[in-house]
Amino acid sequence: MKSDFFDFLLFPAPEAPAPVPGSSAAPPAEVAAFVRALPEADESALEAFLEKVLQAAGLRLSIDVLLIRVTQGDIFSFSRFSHRYPLRRALIFGIEARDMGLHFQLPLYQPVTVGSVTFLRAHGLAEILEERRQGGREKAGQLWKALQELFPKP
Repeated sequence: MKSDFFDFLLFPAPEAPAPVPGSSAAPPAEVAAFVRALPEADESALEAFLEKVLQAAGLRLSIDVLLIRVTQGDIFSFSRFSHRYPLRRALIFGIEARDMGLHFQLPLYQPVTVGSVTFLRAHGLAEILEERRQGGREKAGQLWKALQELFPKP
């Protein structure tokens, strides 16, 4: 709510994080991937894994997807973010909906459409990759099925 008396929002919302440099920050990008930020050494392996996963779904990380790293404990307003970037799909890895200012349930691996945005929440990329390295495929399989539903092939 804007007021003439105050020069700030009466209910200030946290600033939205900026896309990772090098990711497509152009407004045509309709997909954003929100990932939990990790130490830099781990980030490159996770980014390569994310790129592989998205490529299988027909998306290019550097062109089709805004990559947003969210630091543990950071809370931000998805609403403010979506005003800046007109998204149609939000992929959320390892982040709780409430930490993004979303006040509705987002079950794991089940696309949920609210307004014009379809959300998909999954375990953290590190968790999924670690399971794969140990020979498990449950989380990766659930993610793949959900991505096929979210991005159907023609």
